[in-house]
Amino acid sequence: MTPTTTATPTGTATPTPTNTATATGTPTETTTATPTATTTASPTSTPTATGTSTPTSTTTATSTPTTTRTPTATPTRTTTPTPTIAPTRTTTPTPTSIPSATTLMPSSINFGTVKIYRGSVAQTVTLTNGRGVLTISGWTIGADFVIASTTCPVPMFHTLAQLQPGQSCTFQIVFQPQTVGTISEQLRVFDSAPGGSQKVQLQGVGSRK
Repeated sequence: MTPTTTATPTGTATPTPTNTATATGTPTETTTATPTATTTASPTSTPTATGTSTPTSTTTATSTPTTTRTPTATPTRTTTPTPTIAPTRTTTPTPTSIPSATTLMPSSINFGTVKIYRGSVAQTVTLTNGRGVLTISGWTIGADFVIASTTCPVPMFHTLAQLQPGQSCTFQIVFQPQTVGTISEQLRVFDSAPGGSQKVQLQGVGSRK
């Protein structure tokens, strides 16, 4: 009986590590090794009774690189708006008109009918200076009228009572009739304005009822 020689394939697998490279900012390539089986026939000598050599099949694993492209995000440019500075509006003050002459207004007041020894409602008289410094030396009023109050500077010993250009002051006048009938008197202010004084005509009627 003759022995039979049988060819037996022998497989040898060699694992190959996979290298993955990741880069930031630029497109990169990733190489992945995939094992591929390649069969190589290697003659193997097996002694037989007849002295015949039978080839033996040997399998060798060969890694084939695979390239994978990884997309890289492109940064987005953001535009920041620049604030606009609004122009500043400048307001020009309107000059105040200064009268050229000194006045005492109103020029006349009628207090109507008032019971004797009683007082009427106060009426306002305004003294307004012109374009120079006004010096006030004093004032007078009739016996049936009273200056209840004033904001005008009061002349005193060795002290000048003055109004600056454009300034004004007031007198509060009350009618207090002492007799029955129509009464007409004046308020006079003496100062340094041309003419030396200003006046207001005051009128009212005294009554017993």
